[in-house]
Amino acid sequence: MMRCFLPILLLFAVSSHGAAQFPEGFFSEDRIQEGNELADVVCASCHLRPDPGMLIKEDWMQGALPWMMGAMGLAPVRVPNPADLELIRKSGRILDPPPISHEDFGKIIAYYLSGAPEQYPEGGIPNVKRGVPGFSMHPADYRSVEPTTMMVQHDGSKGLWIADAKWNSLVNLDATGKALGTIPIRNPVVQVRHGEKGMDVLSIGRFFPTEQRLGSLLRLERQGEHFRNPEILIDGLHRPVHASWGDLNEDGREDVVISQFGWYGGRFSWFEKKGEDGYEEHLLFDKPGSLKSVILDWNDDGHPDILSLVAQETEAMLLFVNNGKGEFSETRLFQRHSGFGHTHFELLDWDRDGDQDLLVTNGDLGDYASAHRPYHGIRIYRNDGSAGFEEAWFHPMPGAYKALARDFDQDGDLDIAAISYFPDFSKGNDGGFLFLQNQGGNTYEASTFGRASDGRWLTMDVGDIDRDGDEDIVLGAANKAPGNVPKAQVDHWKKTRTSVMILKNGLR
Repeated sequence: MMRCFLPILLLFAVSSHGAAQFPEGFFSEDRIQEGNELADVVCASCHLRPDPGMLIKEDWMQGALPWMMGAMGLAPVRVPNPADLELIRKSGRILDPPPISHEDFGKIIAYYLSGAPEQYPEGGIPNVKRGVPGFSMHPADYRSVEPTTMMVQHDGSKGLWIADAKWNSLVNLDATGKALGTIPIRNPVVQVRHGEKGMDVLSIGRFFPTEQRLGSLLRLERQGEHFRNPEILIDGLHRPVHASWGDLNEDGREDVVISQFGWYGGRFSWFEKKGEDGYEEHLLFDKPGSLKSVILDWNDDGHPDILSLVAQETEAMLLFVNNGKGEFSETRLFQRHSGFGHTHFELLDWDRDGDQDLLVTNGDLGDYASAHRPYHGIRIYRNDGSAGFEEAWFHPMPGAYKALARDFDQDGDLDIAAISYFPDFSKGNDGGFLFLQNQGGNTYEASTFGRASDGRWLTMDVGDIDRDGDEDIVLGAANKAPGNVPKAQVDHWKKTRTSVMILKNGLR
């Protein structure tokens, strides 16, 4: 009886309209203890063993536990596209046969639900002032009926570039946000790199999750003021989201590192440039969720190493140390539980001691509808000088998606601009952008701008857009995406049609 009951219970349980019914004795002390012991073996085999307090009961029942059942082959995996389901099965990401029985998984359920809170504790979000000091806001002239802005990128003298998944094109904007030119691209673009002879373009393949390998790295040839003749450098990528370039095996050729976020599958690899024969892939990490990489000589031995932030079940900052021949050994600088939702990182010297610290955001809620989690936000991890990191600073921000640190007011310390893609819409969308001005002593004053609710900000970049000597901020909106968004907010987005917002720094 229990073997048939559990999948139905978890896949269709409704906690917001009525309590789920469990068999008598389901939460006995013996079953809860056995579930605790099984979690050590089953759950910890794929990721850090989660604590029951990681999620509230509703999120365990509606999201995490049904997903786990699908991944373990205990319940059907529901995906919109049957082709994706077949690819997921072929990838081996659905375990067959299941490593555990329905009866034993029921004990794991009892353990997690018995220890999970009903509600998250209050996150203690600081007061946010209206009006970003020193900045004025300017919606770009370029607009879309339903913005799906995948990229905003400022590239010095090359200007401001944006990409919209709906139109599959690159658009060059001037400092006022007026379109100067458009380049058709076969798939949505997430990153560009300008060079003397052309522009490298990383295409994700498809905005929404898929197991189909539709991503690619292209090169557009520069012809005067135009870019033409797209050449496919690397094809068949699994939803790539970021690329870094460098000579990793020190043979005089430029290689490329690509973060293939994927979906159920995904991978992190470096691609060796093989002269005229294209690229050869070298796998570094064979799990989904790679977000971004940085190539640098981390241990000062003269060889380029790689830092990579990985989300999904891994949720870790990985360091790949190079022996000088393109052979790497992996170290985890830190790792968090599988509900952490990492989204972005960048390097900075926060404490001014000469080594690299880490500015990291976590706030992804895209896998399933979920309440906002108090541990989502912006963090700085301090480098202790021996490759160890400790959390030195935290600012809560529901749904935090990206943070960039610059000395925006040019007073000698670092301020922070941050966006959230999953703000708490029940309190308005003002939480979609935060400006944290450093007040000295690494204390910050938080502010936002009056029209922060004009878009759902997926992407952000900073740079001297108007070339007046100070750093401006540009935001890109992708409004159609997962999450419980109030109808009034959706109607507002349709009315404003804001694809890109430019925050001009008035310092100069």
